[in-house]
Amino acid sequence: MPTKLTLGLGKIHAEAGEIRAFLPAFVSKMSRAFDQVVLEEGYGAELGIAPETYSKSENVHFGEVDEVYQQDVVLVLRYPPQDLLEKMPQGSCLISMCHFPTRPKRREHLKSRGIEAISLDSITDDNGQRMVENLSAVAWNGCEIAFKVLHNIW
Repeated sequence: MPTKLTLGLGKIHAEAGEIRAFLPAFVSKMSRAFDQVVLEEGYGAELGIAPETYSKSENVHFGEVDEVYQQDVVLVLRYPPQDLLEKMPQGSCLISMCHFPTRPKRREHLKSRGIEAISLDSITDDNGQRMVENLSAVAWNGCEIAFKVLHNIW
């Protein structure tokens, strides 16, 4: 029987107030595909999800951020900061919103560290349409940038 991999689910370490986390049902499904699932301490707390809701499967537990980023596969919705990427071992895999077409240095850095990556924003259907996207957040980001540019020009 093939060896299963381990999965780390990290919190988003970006803007204060940004709340995104996978729900317990998703984590439960992942626990069947991976030998071990490590959730970063406090994962889901911002959404009011009790820790015991996540750890119903015996192979799911909470750990420090270092442990999360030491797993074979790390899944985090927002691309992690540099210091967290440095914790990932060679041969591991990052699954995140990498935005490689607009951030080519990310691909170079991951390659130089021997980290494979699956960019969620690059997953498309048979017609080339993105399958993973948050249109309202993208629209808000675009408006925010437009107003900053307008302010600078004004």
